[in-house]
Amino acid sequence: MGPAIYDRPVPRYTSYPTAAQFHGAVGPVEHRAWLGGLASGSATVYLHVPFCARLCWYCACNTSAMSRPDALDAYARNLQREIDFVADAVPDLLVGSIQWGGGTPSQLGAARLVEVSRRLAARFDRASDAETSMEVDPRFCYEELVAAMNAMGVTRASLGVQDFDIGVQQAINRLQSFDDTAAAIARLRSAGIARINIDLVYGLPQQTAE
Repeated sequence: MGPAIYDRPVPRYTSYPTAAQFHGAVGPVEHRAWLGGLASGSATVYLHVPFCARLCWYCACNTSAMSRPDALDAYARNLQREIDFVADAVPDLLVGSIQWGGGTPSQLGAARLVEVSRRLAARFDRASDAETSMEVDPRFCYEELVAAMNAMGVTRASLGVQDFDIGVQQAINRLQSFDDTAAAIARLRSAGIARINIDLVYGLPQQTAE
């Protein structure tokens, strides 16, 4: 069969259960039953922040450009409410790892990120070796954010780069210099966040095999 078997559309790997498993008949009862299946185990907690400072044209994630404090406050409150709902449904759940994604998690703001993180820590036990990772846009990786990440116990940062070629960056509406990325990595490392990975994307406009 070979590699050709993989050359077909599949649901986005970043969501589980995948989108194909949801339909109109799925509601609170089904959700609670799924959570109940985790009652005595451990799980990864994924916190999604669907906001960015500006939108990249290649992105297919559920996100929007948002900077209004009232909307960000409301989203942070609702994240905490959702944490409470899940904790009430599975109070003995052990958190094996925590992942912050988006969008751009930092768009929520340092204070809100810490607030949500504290609620999560108050409601769930966490494995001693649990990793906390966060997606970071190097263009907005300020000292205040890095300090907040440190307070949240972030152990891994995932930096979006996509491509350093200026022509590709212009085509996807994401101008990001090498220096911006290097400075972000230096700030993270100086705060003790040593596990850093960089996201690169192939198949973008203006890219070639060479």
